[in-house]
Amino acid sequence: MFKKTWDKCLDILFPQICLNCKTFLEGAENKNNLLCHDCLKSIAFFKTSFRLSPECRLFALGPYEDVVLKKLIHHFKYKSFRNALTPIEPFINIYLEDLVEGTLNSYCIVVPIPLHKTRLRERGFNQSLLIAEIIGEKLNLKVVPEALKRIKNTKHQTEIQDDIRRKKNVLNCFAIDEKSVRNKSVLLVDDVYTSGATINEAVKMFRHAGAKEINVFVLAKTR
Repeated sequence: MFKKTWDKCLDILFPQICLNCKTFLEGAENKNNLLCHDCLKSIAFFKTSFRLSPECRLFALGPYEDVVLKKLIHHFKYKSFRNALTPIEPFINIYLEDLVEGTLNSYCIVVPIPLHKTRLRERGFNQSLLIAEIIGEKLNLKVVPEALKRIKNTKHQTEIQDDIRRKKNVLNCFAIDEKSVRNKSVLLVDDVYTSGATINEAVKMFRHAGAKEINVFVLAKTR
């Protein structure tokens, strides 16, 4: 009884609003999703996969230019709103069922793009690992975060506009545990794919370490 009364007081004093359109959120489902029904429904999810190369497929949930999806990712990644992943998770599962499940080998491992230990302390969690854990549970695949380690505390890629400088920023920023990936199929997981510099650097490391197949999953990609 006290909790219900307290929750009502909080709703009055600090009403929850949609991250996108700023309308007041009513109902537990909308509040958990951080979005109103209309904004959540407006997200233009992809219904296909993409090719980074003939050997590497990119699975992306939606376009990074989608304003609503971009705001969810921004709050998840930069404002430490872990629950911003809540409205996205069901769509990840649907996408996995429709486009990913059955295309990966049973010996595939799921590897998140790592954060440097300094960045991890600042943020408190690795957003790519949380996404990887959803994928691993849904597809019954092993998540191996220790397969890839970030050894350089690079600048945020968003702070660098030039693609050539982005590539230099992440050059040799990873170390890899070759035993974890040799002769394995790898699904590399990150939050977004923009210039591709970070993911391409990681893919290069996996190839050199003897991975048999490498694919990538992200929440959003630029068109």
